[in-house]
This record gives sequence, C-alpha cells and structure tokens, in this order.
Amino acid sequence: MRRIEGLKALIFDFGGTLDLDGIHWLNAFYLLYEKFSLPPSQSAIKEVFYRVDRILETIENRRELRLEQMVRTHVRLQLEMHGIKSTLIETAMADEFCYLVRQNFKKNRALLEKLKSRYKLGLLSNFYGNVATLCEEAGFSPFLDVIIDSDEVGLRKPDPEIFRLALDRLKEKARNTAFVGDSFSQDIRPAKSVGMKTIWLKTRHTAPYPDNWREFTDVTINTLAKLEEILS
Repeated sequence: MRRIEGLKALIFDFGGTLDLDGIHWLNAFYLLYEKFSLPPSQSAIKEVFYRVDRILETIENRRELRLEQMVRTHVRLQLEMHGIKSTLIETAMADEFCYLVRQNFKKNRALLEKLKSRYKLGLLSNFYGNVATLCEEAGFSPFLDVIIDSDEVGLRKPDPEIFRLALDRLKEKARNTAFVGDSFSQDIRPAKSVGMKTIWLKTRHTAPYPDNWREFTDVTINTLAKLEEILS
C-alpha cells in the first residue's frame, strides 16, 4: 500500500466518511429498505431521499439537530412520501441507522485522537448546518481545528472555493494537506484541483466513477482503520 509523506494536515469529509466508513447515506438506506423488505425501487428511494435532504436544509432548528432526531426525521419523511405507514418499521430503520453511525463515531473518535498528536485536523462537509453539533455529540470536536458546514458558509462541494476556505481557516498549504473522503466527485476530484493530496475511501458501496480516477487519487483505502498505515 502506498504511503504519503510530509503531511502537516488532514481534512475529512463527514457524511459517508466519519459516520459510515465508506457508505453514502443513500446507499445505507438502499440496504435498509432491502432489509425490511420495503417495496420502493432504488430510483424511487433516491428521488425521495434527496427531496427529504432539501427539506432538512430548510427546517428552522436544523443547526441544533442531534443524530437521533435528525435520522428519525429523515426516515419519517421518507416513509411518508412512499406512503408507508408503520411506526414499527420507522423506529427500526432509524434505530439501525443510528446504531451503525454510533459504532463508527466510537472508532473514529479514537482514530482522530491518535492523529491529532501528529497533524492539524479539519472537517469539511455538505450538511444541514448541524455538523458541528454532530461532531460535539460524537466526541470529535476536541480534535478538530476547523469544522466547515456548507449550510453555514454558503458554499458546497465540489466548489473548489470551499476547499480553499478550509485550507485558509486551517492556516495550511494545499501541498501539505490531504483530503479524506468517500465521494470521487464531491471530495477527491475537487480536492486535487486545489493542489491537495487525496485519500479516497473507496468501497463496494462507492458511486460510479470515471476511468481516469487514478489521476486524482494519491491513495485508496477501504476503511478508515487503514489510514494510519499510509501516513508516515
């Protein structure tokens, strides 16, 4: 496995990376609909998922949403739009999603604590405005020098400007910084475009990507647990 040398900082994506270790939220919901034998097709699940995303981006108290409230709201709205009325299924889906996230919170809190002794650490995410609240809940906050939520700064990945903003707030040069994320289009390509090193969390759940992906990727890993192996 290739190693990356000379880094001074790491910037992480949140959704699909620090919370689900390479599984995008949409893919996690595909798996949950399948597990609970629910009828919507993947295309219908995807369409409703992004409709709910847009709703959560506008609710008044979104910046205070903790994990359980956020996920339960997401699941409830999805099932309502699909015409599925079952409190038992709604609760079971939300509970399972939260359980998976909390397991990753625990593992990645320990990982960030180790990395903090060697690197500046930042987080950059397209989110609802509550990613700082979630980082506090997860126990990540003490180890993060910078937390940037798209809702708060008015910029969204893959706009290169939000990556430059993260570097500016971290007070670090792009060439000394690596971005760690699960999405090729939202994380890896734009991070490379501003001169950062890139560590792609690439798994069997990864969305389709172009044939020339290696041009933009310094290292691939299939779990964040491998991150320490490639840093020197």
